[in-house]
Amino acid sequence: MNKNPTVPIYSQELHTSVLHEDTEKPHSRSKWLILAIILFLIVTVIAVAVFALLPRDEYTVKSKLDYLVRDYYENYLYSAFENSAQSYGNSTVEELLEKHAERGLSRITLRQLLLHDTTKTADIADYLREYCDENKTFMQIFPEPPFDRTSYRIKYTYSCNFQ
Repeated sequence: MNKNPTVPIYSQELHTSVLHEDTEKPHSRSKWLILAIILFLIVTVIAVAVFALLPRDEYTVKSKLDYLVRDYYENYLYSAFENSAQSYGNSTVEELLEKHAERGLSRITLRQLLLHDTTKTADIADYLREYCDENKTFMQIFPEPPFDRTSYRIKYTYSCNFQ
């Protein structure tokens, strides 16, 4: 039969088992790929359904309002008090704000905030209008010691439709 012992004898059995392994791998990979895609789709559908049912509107509206009020006070009102103190010359910003510590500054409506700087509020305005009445949602700022740009508290009066 085979006179040279170093050369392997061709075996039909060996050849078919190699072919069988090669043809099984692509099927196995495609099965795992299909299962992974199906699993991903199921998880995505469940995640969308869960997030759609969560009551996230109230938190989002409140955080967007908070951002607007803080920006309004820190970047506009406080600067106006600084300018007033410089104009009068006989008082400091701290003295002017201290007068408003107990009763707070004038109430600000949502409409005033949205119209104050439309470049900053453009992306937020439509969202807030969807949930809140612009004329009945109020914020009031109470300056607090040491009466610097970030020392204050905010009182909110919401007229919003949270789900």
